[in-house]
Amino acid sequence: MVFVCAATSFPAGISQTRGQQGRRSLSWVSTQLLHWSACIAAVLMVYSLVHAGRINNADAGLVLLLLMALTVFLNGAHTGPYLYLLGTFLGVMTVSMAYIEQYIWFILLAAVIAMVVAIYRERLVGRRHTQQNDSFTKPRVI
Repeated sequence: MVFVCAATSFPAGISQTRGQQGRRSLSWVSTQLLHWSACIAAVLMVYSLVHAGRINNADAGLVLLLLMALTVFLNGAHTGPYLYLLGTFLGVMTVSMAYIEQYIWFILLAAVIAMVVAIYRERLVGRRHTQQNDSFTKPRVI
């Protein structure tokens, strides 16, 4: 999953840095590589703890999901605000999985609510943007 999230965050960030100075784009790529390689290193450390017998597989799964939530949330500072929402969602789901036995329905409900909020927000921002553009193009009557 770390590789999937890293691979999906790169196109979004590259599209944001496109058209800017090449040095800034290169700096962004190096920051992302460091960010995701640190996450991979932490995942390998957790697996070494599982191999040593210090934690069991179920606990390792929760730790890895919490690590993924933190990494995605912090990547939101570089890529965009939707990753803050996704990181928060992953963190809340991790905690709920620890307490709720049948957590899949809770995850499904939270995912649907998050998608509805994101779509509503996107449409509201888009509507405001078009209204502002229309006000600039209409001639003023004095």
